[in-house]
Amino acid sequence: MNKDDKILVTGGTGLIGSYLLRKLVDTGFINLYAINLPNSRFDLVSDIKDKITWQEADITNVVELNDVFDDVHTVIHCAGMISLWPKEFKEMYRVNVDGSALIVNLCLEHQVSQLVYLSSIEALGREEDNSMISEKTEWKEDINHTKYASSKYLGELEAWRGIAEGLDVIIYNPALVLGAGYWDTGPMQLIRDIFNGLKYYPRGKMAMVDVRDLVKTIVDNLGNEIMFGNRYIVGGHNVSFKHLLHLIADKLNVPKPNIALSGMTAHLAINIERVRSLFTDSKPLINKESYLITDKELSYSFDKINAIYQQQPKDLEESISDITSVFESTYKVGKGYGVLKN
Repeated sequence: MNKDDKILVTGGTGLIGSYLLRKLVDTGFINLYAINLPNSRFDLVSDIKDKITWQEADITNVVELNDVFDDVHTVIHCAGMISLWPKEFKEMYRVNVDGSALIVNLCLEHQVSQLVYLSSIEALGREEDNSMISEKTEWKEDINHTKYASSKYLGELEAWRGIAEGLDVIIYNPALVLGAGYWDTGPMQLIRDIFNGLKYYPRGKMAMVDVRDLVKTIVDNLGNEIMFGNRYIVGGHNVSFKHLLHLIADKLNVPKPNIALSGMTAHLAINIERVRSLFTDSKPLINKESYLITDKELSYSFDKINAIYQQQPKDLEESISDITSVFESTYKVGKGYGVLKN
């Protein structure tokens, strides 16, 4: 790719999008556009905001999006919504499914050269015996999936439709993304919860990836024709939640969560959080959806991406040390977000 090719990033103010834009700027790309919502916060991109042309648009509004697709060479679709809260499921499907469909349609209409589609490992299938999951693991409707997983699966189907209609697409299925961002939302609010005395840990296991490793993989493989028409799991480590949470607690020098969420303990915690959320109109720390995600011991294969692009993931302890260091220098002084250095 040429460094002056027009690149459009959706979800540019979010966790992945913000680190991706910074990586693109650092790599020398100069014709960068990004989509933001009217109420978007720009804290995570404040240092590079003036190097990006911003387009205010809703991801499902064709009128607002159409013009910005003119002369676009590459679209990197990072926009998405993660929610395990029933009140937000309808909006999540609108963003993750309808939004993906529109992005694919606009790429086809405007003859975009390539679409980089950010899916999720949640969009992959899994085996009932919890055996190793790869890109070939089939989605099974009879397995109990979260609403988030279903929305990402349906959204990814739109990317496959684009491939069938002649669009060059690389699909990435990132693992659980670790990174500094907003401390009150997303997976990394776990750091805030542990700092504030979280006592429970999930019994499960999942693949994880440092956000800096993820965006490096994306940028390094822009225009890699070998990868067109395929999906790739991007992860650094298969880690138990207990190990992750204990590592975070060690780095923060706070007590480790020491009660496993299982059986009656999980049932009681879910009910307590349901009542608390009703009275406070806030999201529960745990519900059936989050328990469903974190109670399974799932391991993922990274062989397919490594056969093409030899990943060199950051050591997990290094990642957590970097993230908790940023947390301590920001959250403790009342700052609700932080940004990792490359």
